[in-house]
Amino acid sequence: MTKNLIFFLLIILLSACQSEPTEEKQKLDEQPTVTFSYEDEEIDSNNIKGCFVDDCSEENAFVERINHSEFTEGLEPPEVKHGDEIKVEINGQEPTEVYYSRNFDEGTTTQDHTLNGNKIEIHGEGTEQYFMVFKWYNENDEFLGALSKAFEIEVIN
Repeated sequence: MTKNLIFFLLIILLSACQSEPTEEKQKLDEQPTVTFSYEDEEIDSNNIKGCFVDDCSEENAFVERINHSEFTEGLEPPEVKHGDEIKVEINGQEPTEVYYSRNFDEGTTTQDHTLNGNKIEIHGEGTEQYFMVFKWYNENDEFLGALSKAFEIEVIN
């Protein structure tokens, strides 16, 4: 009887010492890539920041200050006709949110937009710089990743 009691107490003690399994963070199956195109030609873009749950947190995922000129430095802007569209092509899981900032009128005007339908309608004339932020969250609104890119175009009539 004493052996049974000791065995029973030992099992209770050992089960109490077991740690809870750690919950693994959910992540994307693969890190998505984003490209931009006009008339089936890819537009050169700069990767500004990429941050996915494996290597960083949501707090570190975004730039502190947007500088359109700096972000588009070194890019050769293609000519895009006024009224046409630029395609935003996402390779991988669709982002939960996409925002972009458009800088035009030689850097004096900036507008913020939300992307709908993976297309950007082009209006105006002259050089335009775009800074885009793509965000991924799971169904529980937990951060999975973010990617920011920039490109520049020359709008013609």
